[in-house]
Amino acid sequence: MIVQAPWLLLLIVPIMLFLWQHRHPNRSVNVLRVLLSILVLMGLTQPRITLPSSQQDLIVVVDRSDSMPNKVEAYSTEWIQSLESDLKTGDRKAVMSIATDMMAEQMLGTTPFTGFQAIDSTGQSNLSKGLLQALQLLEPSSQGKIVLISDGAQTDGDFHTVQAQAMAQGVPIHTIYKGKQSKSDIRITKVQSPSQIKEGDQASIIINIESPVAQTSNLILYKDDIAVAQGAKDLRAGNNSVYFNDVPSGGGVHTYKVVAEVSSDDTPNNNVAEFGVLVQGKRRVLVLSLQDSVLTDLLNQSGILVTEAHPSSITLSRAKLSQFESIIVHNVPSTAFTESELQSIATAVEHSGLGLWMIGGEQSFGVGGYLHTPLEEVLPVNLEIRDDVRKMGIALGVSLDRSGSMSAPVGPNLTKMNLANQGTAAALTLLNNMDSVYVAAVDTENHVVVPFQEVSDVQNLTTNILGIESTGGGIFVGAALEAQHQALKDSTQKNRHVILFADAADAERDMDHKPIIQRMRADDITISVIALGQPNDSDAGFLAEVARLGGGSIYFSVHPKELPKLFSMDTMIATQAGYIVESTPTKALAGLTALGGSALKDFPTIEAYNISYPKGQTQLGVQTGTEDSSPILVHGQYGLGKSVAYLGDIGGPAGQNILRWPGFQSFVGVIVASISTGATADTTYTGSIQKGNLHELTVETKDRMPAIQMFQPNGDVVGVDLSANGENLYTASYTTTEIGIYIPQLQTASGTVLLPPISTVTSSEYTQNVTNDKQSLSVLSQRTNGLLNPTPQQVLDQESLQPKLQSLDSLWIWLTIGFLVMEISERKLGWVSAVVNSLMSKRWVPVLKSPTALKITDSTDDGKDNRYTLRKSTQEKVALESSEVNNASKPQAPRTNSIKEALKQAKKKK
Repeated sequence: MIVQAPWLLLLIVPIMLFLWQHRHPNRSVNVLRVLLSILVLMGLTQPRITLPSSQQDLIVVVDRSDSMPNKVEAYSTEWIQSLESDLKTGDRKAVMSIATDMMAEQMLGTTPFTGFQAIDSTGQSNLSKGLLQALQLLEPSSQGKIVLISDGAQTDGDFHTVQAQAMAQGVPIHTIYKGKQSKSDIRITKVQSPSQIKEGDQASIIINIESPVAQTSNLILYKDDIAVAQGAKDLRAGNNSVYFNDVPSGGGVHTYKVVAEVSSDDTPNNNVAEFGVLVQGKRRVLVLSLQDSVLTDLLNQSGILVTEAHPSSITLSRAKLSQFESIIVHNVPSTAFTESELQSIATAVEHSGLGLWMIGGEQSFGVGGYLHTPLEEVLPVNLEIRDDVRKMGIALGVSLDRSGSMSAPVGPNLTKMNLANQGTAAALTLLNNMDSVYVAAVDTENHVVVPFQEVSDVQNLTTNILGIESTGGGIFVGAALEAQHQALKDSTQKNRHVILFADAADAERDMDHKPIIQRMRADDITISVIALGQPNDSDAGFLAEVARLGGGSIYFSVHPKELPKLFSMDTMIATQAGYIVESTPTKALAGLTALGGSALKDFPTIEAYNISYPKGQTQLGVQTGTEDSSPILVHGQYGLGKSVAYLGDIGGPAGQNILRWPGFQSFVGVIVASISTGATADTTYTGSIQKGNLHELTVETKDRMPAIQMFQPNGDVVGVDLSANGENLYTASYTTTEIGIYIPQLQTASGTVLLPPISTVTSSEYTQNVTNDKQSLSVLSQRTNGLLNPTPQQVLDQESLQPKLQSLDSLWIWLTIGFLVMEISERKLGWVSAVVNSLMSKRWVPVLKSPTALKITDSTDDGKDNRYTLRKSTQEKVALESSEVNNASKPQAPRTNSIKEALKQAKKKK
């Protein structure tokens, strides 16, 4: 047996001293206390014992870096699932992804593996780092094994340290080679282009392509996600140069992407190169709308450069947003954007001074799903609905698909089911005690999670909901709807609504759903569907029909992390409290004065408006002329950017009055002008030097306190240290780690200005000296007693009884509790010593030759019973025998019938 913290045993000395100084009159209590103290100390040292075990712990490490074939995830999933079918009772497995960083796909356990999560950083293969982490996880295991699926390419050194650690632990590393299979694989090795030009100048671009054989490639050049050139190019074996010319228009960073396509290319990641060019010119105003916006023509007439786009036709990356001074979101729901796009807009407002104007409507603000999104953080209003605004309650029913597909991971320790649970919980936070709720989890039958009840304790309800787990099977839609109908049909709330959450590729028609929906509609119950998947999935049409017949909405999403937003949005729409449609007078307060305009005393009556509440430190320009005084025009400063919220509609059925208002054109012009600001720092950029992945920037500026912020491809913003290198001259160094476009921004006391972008066009796996063959994997397996390209069965067959440290914590806890009970019992009742004395008496009772062997104690004075004391020591036995001999010649007293009579006779003799 070994202990983990032996130094704790030193505490036995002061503890024994304390027990001696505070000893109990009962010796048994003292003994028990000493034993109890020893047990507690031993338990604290975490004792372990070595026992034989055949249990196996396996970690499958999957290389998902850029150099891997594009089908490695599918192959690895199949291999892992095959391994699971061969695992024995007690065996556990874990799955790790490795590229630039490590990602735990699944912790050690027996849960079935369902697929890989999305991975962001794939520009490196830090295999050694990942394997060392896997070895660390296997340290307590008796039989730990690692399976590495990789091409052998690594960017963090060799396997020597890994081999030594694995051999020391006795952990075999099995390797499966998954490298390039095609001999015609090409890759883009370099891009030469200007990093900065003036508007109207030509950008000359040279692309270097390496091909192992002579072949034809289809080349496509994209500018800002639009294909601007395409054609076939005959490549010779070796290095090839391809030339493009383009004239970008408009200021900001314009992105270019070159794609080289060939047949039989199993590593297409290295056939794409993306880079950026900063154009010094006037930036535009971006209008985002689902249909033609009346603002576009109005701004064009005012001489403002405008770009109008449907959200689906534009990717709002950080580079794309740099082309605009401001952005107008005209009655567009949050579902039209990805979560990363919403974050990009918020980041650009806060860090780059992008102006933001959100215009109201039935798909905007809270009812548009912006509650708890990154964009809400930079809006000048809060989007929660307060209880005093609600005019009627709602009976809300939620049916959640808990089929097997919902167990798929979407983040660290996070599954699709977890996010659906969180979405339901988010919906409940919008309700109050005037509402009722019913929540069920559905697979092949309906399982009640929250019985129909009034919403009185949201925290308690959400605790139950967050505990829903995926079990298996598909969702029976008919059973879900029938249960919802029975739960909601007799509710006191006239507003009744059901949210059905289901997998668009696994929703089963267990019964005819149309009659059920007809009965629900007859009882004024509406149905919305949140479908995880795409509109072309196998059951998407069926779910869309359920929503259409149910009088609700259908939401498709391939991004599980959007689920909380979708639940909140549909609930807010169903409560009929986020958007008010009625003719409402307005009252101008500050108007546009804080934005450089007029007081707007004649602001018109509006036909509809969104409910929200001004945040602190914002300016309220216009509000409703009603008792609740709801805000209509609010603006504020967020970081470097200005944000404006107009909560009425502009255009459309509920936004016509403002179009007829004489001050409308000036109203729009003042807002756009106030939020649209250009570069303000006085800066002369002098250039950059690239040395591999290290970039050295040189900046000349007269402004005080210069600093550089770097906008990374993943959306993060990091600071870069500047060092003075002469009068008004500063230098900075930055190392890129991922493929993509990095945008540096100089920030000074007087303002900000964009610097030319840094573009990493190819993975460091192709630019560094890395090994990419079977040899390194074969050597790793051979030296660690593993196998190259084993089957799952071969990995598991390497089984033997191995010593394993078993924890004794549970045993020590029960022993400690037992001795504690004994100590308390002895101290209070004395039954422990009584039991011990009884047992000892039975063991030590001698064969008595005469009654004189009993000593009789008279205890009549104190009322106690007479006690017989056995003399068990050797001396006492000798004394007894001697007494018998001496008394043998004396006349014997007659035998008495009782102890009491014997005492009386003894007194008479005296």
